[in-house]
Amino acid sequence: MSATSICLKEVANRSLATPLVRRRSGWGGFSVPAKGLDGLPTGRQVFARVPFVLPPADAEYGMLVLAPEDREERTIPVSGQWAAVYLLHTMERGEMGRTPVVYTFRYEDGSSAEREVTVGEDVGDWLFPKEFSNCIIGWTGYLSANEYQKSVYVAELVNPHPEKRLAGLSVRRRDWYGTYVLLGVTASSEPPFFASARKGSPAGLADYVELPCEIFQVRNGFLDISACVRTARGEMVRDADVTAVIAGHRHPLSLEGDSYRVSVPAEKGWRKYANALSVEATLPSGTVCRKDAIFYAHGYPRLMTPPHGKRPPQFICIAFDDCKSLPGVEAMLEIIENLRRKNARVVFVMYTSPAPSRSADLEKVKLLYKRMYDLGCEFANHTLNHNPGGVNWFALDYEGQVREIEGCRDWFRENIPGVWYVYSQKSGGGGKAGFRDPKFTRRLMKRQKFEYNVNNVTARYDTAFAHPDIQMWPCKLGDEWAIDIGLVDANAPPVHTPITKGFFSDYSGKFDMPVEDGIRMLVANFEYRYNLPNRPPFIINAFHEWGLGNYYWSHRNEKAILEGFLTEVLVTQRRRFPETRCITFHELIEYMKRGNIDEIIAEGNQQGKKRREPAIRR
Repeated sequence: MSATSICLKEVANRSLATPLVRRRSGWGGFSVPAKGLDGLPTGRQVFARVPFVLPPADAEYGMLVLAPEDREERTIPVSGQWAAVYLLHTMERGEMGRTPVVYTFRYEDGSSAEREVTVGEDVGDWLFPKEFSNCIIGWTGYLSANEYQKSVYVAELVNPHPEKRLAGLSVRRRDWYGTYVLLGVTASSEPPFFASARKGSPAGLADYVELPCEIFQVRNGFLDISACVRTARGEMVRDADVTAVIAGHRHPLSLEGDSYRVSVPAEKGWRKYANALSVEATLPSGTVCRKDAIFYAHGYPRLMTPPHGKRPPQFICIAFDDCKSLPGVEAMLEIIENLRRKNARVVFVMYTSPAPSRSADLEKVKLLYKRMYDLGCEFANHTLNHNPGGVNWFALDYEGQVREIEGCRDWFRENIPGVWYVYSQKSGGGGKAGFRDPKFTRRLMKRQKFEYNVNNVTARYDTAFAHPDIQMWPCKLGDEWAIDIGLVDANAPPVHTPITKGFFSDYSGKFDMPVEDGIRMLVANFEYRYNLPNRPPFIINAFHEWGLGNYYWSHRNEKAILEGFLTEVLVTQRRRFPETRCITFHELIEYMKRGNIDEIIAEGNQQGKKRREPAIRR
């Protein structure tokens, strides 16, 4: 088969060792390390069934990096008569729907043809690995700073005039957003094969190793690895020498049925979470091919695919911040009771900052808390005083920090009968000043043994990934689970790809719209998630209890919109959305652990389990 890897030396402007994200100072003064493509194999490699040749990692120039402001057109030396060109590339801050670059086929007769590259069709974000119609994951590694997956992709550019001879292939920026990275180019005279591959054809342009997934997990003390070895024509090779390489140790695979397999006992020397895995195969012809993946020795990785190997129910998780004013808490309970009378279960996660009270009738607020707890709502730590004096709680002296965190927990225990364990904490917004003593703050937080934290995905990963498909399932790579929430499209219906007006909270007048329009907007976003194969949780984090009243004009319809949405999907259209459950974040984590959400709900509120806390040292 005729496939030629094109040398990028003439256009490359960065070493493969160059970070895609520079080291910076992050939130609260913590250092955020640089992130790059370290670990990417070099030399002759096969990615997504396509051969490429990459220069050594320490070569001065190994990749073409096009920053948003780059205006120069580069010409890649592709000459001859080719049916298709294959790109090994990726995006940093790859926002769905944008067209970061355009390639131009330039022919010897002076004519040309343009081909735009679109994020979500031809390329993806390197930190949000997801395959698309013309975008196959070519390589997967992990970031040692946060254990998460990073990827490069292979795209197929079909030559619109294969009968003409090419004089060159040029590339330039089009949509000036995000950083585009080109790592390799291969030209092929064979018919394009991506379309047939999507239909199940195993053929490609080179002999290759096929793995069932990009991410493996150690289960019951063993890492089970399976692999297939195929020729470029897609024929299975049954007499290859296949080996898995982990931390420098080689583990031979044996042929069992239609695949090679090995079960490797977990080793103490493996990294605690993400580890590199390489499966190498030597064919009888002498050809050596390789496929990289990662595996997690502990924890649960960040994935878009649901747990337990089946399509899950559609979960609705709604969280409120503050939760201290009497009118707002009354409005929250009213929504719950109104839906309950219609045989629909609604529960909220209540990030509560109880002091100082916003109501003169604190005792009545406590009674409402008790009723909401009994109905299944979850109380979470929002600090005792919500940044007293306008200062972030972690900037206070030691006693002040303990008062805000442990004081909030103790207030729950003393004033809401049944509450003992608090599963999560969220800092109050609007505070000033940074960490007084980060080590002390970390020890204080670790002592609480919080179960999970919730993050806006665009903030956590330093990206503007605004697409309705981007909603991960919770992951656990450390002491706590992480619930990374995506965005809701405020301009729906329809739900736009990419999202044109994203939000995850009720700030900034997101619900400043007529009631009917607001209900349609939330239902459209919910239905989009419901119809996805992986049914990611539909999460809004967070509302504020004061947003349910009439104090702010922009929030005047918020309660009616929220209640109307819940009524629509849980009552009015119950037959249309039968597999819907409104649950708390803790219940979502329990589902991740053991499935069977109906059994979890039937167990009732789980905040009454007592745990013993160790003493904290300064």
